[in-house]
Amino acid sequence: MKASRCLVLIFTVSIFTSNIWASDVQLHVLEAYWVKYQQNSSIMTGEIIEQCKDWCNMRSETKKIKISVAGMTQSQNSRTVTIKDKIYNTDLDTGRTTVISNPMYELVVKTVKEKGVKNLSETMLSSLGFQPTDNVRKIAGETCRDYTSEQMMGATNCFTDDGIALRVEADGMVKEAIEFKRDDPGDEAAYKIPKNPVQPTVNNQPGMEKYKEIMKKMKMPGRD
Repeated sequence: MKASRCLVLIFTVSIFTSNIWASDVQLHVLEAYWVKYQQNSSIMTGEIIEQCKDWCNMRSETKKIKISVAGMTQSQNSRTVTIKDKIYNTDLDTGRTTVISNPMYELVVKTVKEKGVKNLSETMLSSLGFQPTDNVRKIAGETCRDYTSEQMMGATNCFTDDGIALRVEADGMVKEAIEFKRDDPGDEAAYKIPKNPVQPTVNNQPGMEKYKEIMKKMKMPGRD
């Protein structure tokens, strides 16, 4: 499952412009968008829907995934809503919601204010070793350009000119858009935060150690 966790983190960081909220900062060049992805690998298949509204001040990700390992199959039906410095994760089968701190919040807000929203994606991708290539793809009716990073295990992300990741590939795992809509925030119900979320202890917050490793690698302009 190491590759699975890595892919999720790569994708999360590569589209970080959608993952945080600040009342005085525009966090994406698009006011709203909706993307449906198909994810495939030898162990993981399924559908993921990404939604953004209010210049990505709010973002939702809904997953319906099947994970198959050693002859056993497990379903993952979940939703993540990110607002400001909080990330709400809900298990749609049980209704249980946890809330954790967004480790990218302060850094991204600072970068937007210093560099501007148009340069945010390029700045963050560069900090993770992603460089543009000459390879251009046509996905879900849109044109995107591949960015690759040896630093991130040879991962390849394909971005539109306005910063939407239409394809993510790492270590045999591929997430590719099958539908994409600009100026469409998608289902409003997907942004609703469930009541009474549980806050895990710091040591048990999902992905925190890996996030810390990534943050150490990032050398952002103006960062102490």
